[in-house]
Amino acid sequence: MGVTIRQKKKDGPWFAFVSHQGKRKSYSCGSKASAIKMKKVLEGELALGKAGFMEQKVLIAPPFSELAELWINKVMPARCRYSTRKSYRSIYRTHILKLPWLNKPVDKITPGQVKEFLYGLLETRSASTCGHVRDALQGIFQLAIDHRYIEYSPGDKIKLKKSTPPPAEPYTQEEIDRLLLAAKDTKH
Repeated sequence: MGVTIRQKKKDGPWFAFVSHQGKRKSYSCGSKASAIKMKKVLEGELALGKAGFMEQKVLIAPPFSELAELWINKVMPARCRYSTRKSYRSIYRTHILKLPWLNKPVDKITPGQVKEFLYGLLETRSASTCGHVRDALQGIFQLAIDHRYIEYSPGDKIKLKKSTPPPAEPYTQEEIDRLLLAAKDTKH
């Protein structure tokens, strides 16, 4: 059992490190004076048998729908221009509110589910639309990362292949002759 202070990197912030019953935890303190104060507080709590600060906080991830609502109402308006906000609101109404995993906790959503949804959407929508939906999902997943509900986005590294138009068919000789005949009678 012990508390030490040091910098992790030269000229970086100071940290207080606690070792207690085989567990270790670090606290960022900023300055050396703050680290010394933190060391005294932590040593006092350990001496009193109050080691509750060593327990890991378990965050219960909210459903995806709650984060999506928070993102569309608070985060997105602060980051996007008017036209982008309008586009994302449309995507929210038409696609995100219809997700099969809308009420699932955000930490239980897998990359396979996101891929399956986007590739299914690609069958009926353009690659551009699917890309915009993916970007909206990434914004919501980024909010979950910021709140530490998940460590990475299940929508990362999903590539959407652009659909290729069918090859052009050249005019037949009969069609060319009809076109030239029709153009012959015009002034231009």
